[in-house]
Amino acid sequence: MCSSAVAYPTYLRERARALRLTKHLSLSEIAERLDGHRSNLAMQGKYRRLREEAYAQGWEEYDELVGLPTLRDFVALYIAEGYKRCRNRVSIANSDERVLALASSWLRVLTTEPLSDSVQYHRLRHMLRARVQAWIDRIRQDWALDSAARHGA
Repeated sequence: MCSSAVAYPTYLRERARALRLTKHLSLSEIAERLDGHRSNLAMQGKYRRLREEAYAQGWEEYDELVGLPTLRDFVALYIAEGYKRCRNRVSIANSDERVLALASSWLRVLTTEPLSDSVQYHRLRHMLRARVQAWIDRIRQDWALDSAARHGA
């Protein structure tokens, strides 16, 4: 599930629910009543500015990145198997460890945020538990080595 960067205080959420249920107000009417429209506009402006800065940085770095041999592979992989429902999350689902190693290496190039992983597998499939664990260990080791290199360890 995509999580929002904005977490409103409990009392505001409860008040908004009460207005919705008892007075059957629309979301914009609730925002007006709670005076949330002003802060919401400011927040939208902040994130619009951050997004535009990120796009500008992407254009600046494009010429350098496009020359690297596996960038197009990563972009095609993300288009084919990436999670696109939330702009705040990048996720790729694939069972081939080589594909995930490629994705992992590019994600480490493109972000300074910590990476996390999760695995879903079906017992009745061809993958054995030991192979899944070996795959998890390999990816996590790559991330740990990369993190140590970034922090000068």
